[in-house]
Amino acid sequence: MPEGMRMLEIVGLVLLMQGVGGLLNHWLDGDASWYVVNHVDALAGWEVPVNALFVVAGLLLGALGERRRRARAT
Repeated sequence: MPEGMRMLEIVGLVLLMQGVGGLLNHWLDGDASWYVVNHVDALAGWEVPVNALFVVAGLLLGALGERRRRARAT
Protein backbone atom coordinates (compact mmCIF):
# COMPACT_ATOMS: atom_id res chain seq x y z
CA MET A 1 0.00 0.00 0.00
CA PRO A 2 1.43 3.40 -0.90
CA GLU A 3 2.40 5.46 2.12
CA GLY A 4 0.47 8.55 0.97
CA MET A 5 -2.88 6.79 1.19
CA ARG A 6 -2.15 5.36 4.62
CA MET A 7 -1.00 8.79 5.78
CA LEU A 8 -4.36 10.32 4.80
CA GLU A 9 -6.14 7.82 6.99
CA ILE A 10 -3.78 8.40 9.93
CA VAL A 11 -4.09 12.19 9.72
CA GLY A 12 -7.86 11.80 9.40
CA LEU A 13 -7.96 9.64 12.52
CA VAL A 14 -5.87 12.13 14.51
CA LEU A 15 -8.10 15.03 13.43
CA LEU A 16 -11.22 13.03 14.26
CA MET A 17 -9.91 12.17 17.73
CA GLN A 18 -8.88 15.78 18.38
CA GLY A 19 -12.25 17.10 17.21
CA VAL A 20 -14.49 14.66 19.06
CA GLY A 21 -12.35 14.76 22.19
CA GLY A 22 -12.17 18.54 22.10
CA LEU A 23 -15.95 18.84 21.76
CA LEU A 24 -16.54 16.46 24.65
CA ASN A 25 -13.93 18.24 26.73
CA HIS A 26 -15.55 21.61 26.04
CA TRP A 27 -19.11 20.42 26.72
CA LEU A 28 -18.13 18.57 29.89
CA ASP A 29 -16.18 21.55 31.25
CA GLY A 30 -12.87 19.73 31.13
CA ASP A 31 -9.51 21.36 31.65
CA ALA A 32 -6.99 22.17 28.91
CA SER A 33 -5.75 18.53 28.71
CA TRP A 34 -4.10 17.44 25.46
CA TYR A 35 -6.56 18.81 22.90
CA VAL A 36 -4.80 21.16 20.48
CA VAL A 37 -7.52 23.81 20.27
CA ASN A 38 -7.35 24.39 24.03
CA HIS A 39 -3.70 25.40 23.77
CA VAL A 40 -3.95 27.92 20.92
CA ASP A 41 -4.81 31.32 22.36
CA ALA A 42 -5.89 32.69 18.97
CA LEU A 43 -8.75 30.17 18.93
CA ALA A 44 -10.21 31.18 22.30
CA GLY A 45 -13.98 31.43 21.93
CA TRP A 46 -13.89 29.36 18.73
CA GLU A 47 -13.35 25.97 20.34
CA VAL A 48 -16.64 24.39 19.23
CA PRO A 49 -16.53 25.42 15.54
CA VAL A 50 -12.85 24.53 15.19
CA ASN A 51 -13.33 21.14 16.84
CA ALA A 52 -16.36 20.51 14.61
CA LEU A 53 -14.18 21.42 11.61
CA PHE A 54 -11.57 18.90 12.84
CA VAL A 55 -14.27 16.21 12.96
CA VAL A 56 -15.45 16.95 9.42
CA ALA A 57 -11.90 17.16 8.05
CA GLY A 58 -10.98 13.92 9.79
CA LEU A 59 -13.96 12.09 8.34
CA LEU A 60 -13.26 13.46 4.85
CA LEU A 61 -9.56 12.56 4.92
CA GLY A 62 -10.28 9.08 6.26
CA ALA A 63 -12.92 8.48 3.61
CA LEU A 64 -10.65 9.82 0.87
CA GLY A 65 -7.80 7.56 1.94
CA GLU A 66 -10.09 4.54 2.08
CA ARG A 67 -11.60 5.36 -1.30
CA ARG A 68 -8.19 5.76 -2.94
CA ARG A 69 -6.96 2.53 -1.36
CA ARG A 70 -9.98 0.60 -2.64
CA ALA A 71 -9.63 2.12 -6.11
CA ARG A 72 -6.02 0.94 -6.28
CA ALA A 73 -6.93 -2.56 -5.10
CA THR A 74 -9.28 -3.15 -8.03
